[in-house]
Amino acid sequence: MLRNFIFCVGNDGCTDPFSAFNKLNTLVIDTCTVRDKQNLCMSSVTLANLTILASYVWGGFKFELSTPSLCSFVYSGGYLQKLCASRCNLSSIKHVNISGLMLPNFTDTPLALFNWLTGLANIESLTVCSITLKVLYKKFQHFHSKF
Repeated sequence: MLRNFIFCVGNDGCTDPFSAFNKLNTLVIDTCTVRDKQNLCMSSVTLANLTILASYVWGGFKFELSTPSLCSFVYSGGYLQKLCASRCNLSSIKHVNISGLMLPNFTDTPLALFNWLTGLANIESLTVCSITLKVLYKKFQHFHSKF
C-alpha cells in the first residue's frame, strides 16, 4: 500500500513509478497526488489488482492505465479522476467497483464517470454505490435536457 505520497513528474508532464516492478501483482494507492496536477501513468505487465482510494483533494490530474493483466479495479473516492482513454488499456478488466463518489460540484465528474464506463465495456461485474448512480443520472439528465 502506498499512502499519502506525492508523485513528481518528468519533463513530459508524466510520471510512471511502477513500470520497473516486473512482479507487481496487487497495488493499493491511498490518498496520493501528482505534483503540478499532471499525469500519473501506471504501466505494469503483471499488475492484476488495482485499488485507488482517493480523497477529495486528489482532483485535477489524469491517470493512464497500461496494465494488460489487470483483472480487478476498485476506485473509491470523492472526486473521479480522468482516464486518458486513448492511452489506457482497459480490455482485460473483468471486475470493477466504483464507490464513495460525492455528488459532484465539478461539472465534468458525470462525464468522466460515463467515459470510464464506456471504456470498461468488456467487464463481467460492476459494483457501484447509490451516489455513483446519482452521478450517472445527473449526466443523463443534463444530456436529455439539451433535446
